[in-house]
Amino acid sequence: MTNATETKRMDGYRRREQIIACAMQLFERGYSEVSIGDVAEAAGVGRPLIHHYFGTKRELYLEAVRRLTYIPAVVVTGIKGATLDERIDASIDRWLTVAWRHRNMWVSTIAIDAGGSAGDVDKIMREADTVAVERMLGALGIEGDGPKVAKLRIHMLTYGALAKYASRLWLKEQSITRDEAQRLLTATLRTIIVDVVGIEE
Repeated sequence: MTNATETKRMDGYRRREQIIACAMQLFERGYSEVSIGDVAEAAGVGRPLIHHYFGTKRELYLEAVRRLTYIPAVVVTGIKGATLDERIDASIDRWLTVAWRHRNMWVSTIAIDAGGSAGDVDKIMREADTVAVERMLGALGIEGDGPKVAKLRIHMLTYGALAKYASRLWLKEQSITRDEAQRLLTATLRTIIVDVVGIEE
């Protein structure tokens, strides 16, 4: 039986997720085009509640970006595969599925990043990239802080730039297909992990 404290906690979790979902839709317009007031109105809550959960618009945007970058935290544990190759393929497939589901905001996000925008938004993207690397490593089952994993983290940041550009070619310019993006990103990630860094099963 659920007690009152558990119910309150669950209600708070659902409300927080509702706010994020509304923010993700609104941020498709672009970071600078959306205010906390816009998000509050869309979610049907007061601005103080958004500040309570997220602090600032910057933190809310960062959380929205985190949901879109590579593998969202909530689905990392769902990645299955007996081999490294299987986990790489499943991870990229899941990421492309999420990118497609939120394609308008994703294209807007990578356009900001590709444009070399300075300041707060650029810092958000850099932070999100770092979070994304850790989530991808978790999805792939790669752990530890040895020299190879440390080097892989650096290479994964570079790989992230490739992944964003490939996504732009697929989602916005439509010059490559999803299957082509999947093959490119899967093969490149495996090459980085196994051939460049030297991490194997």
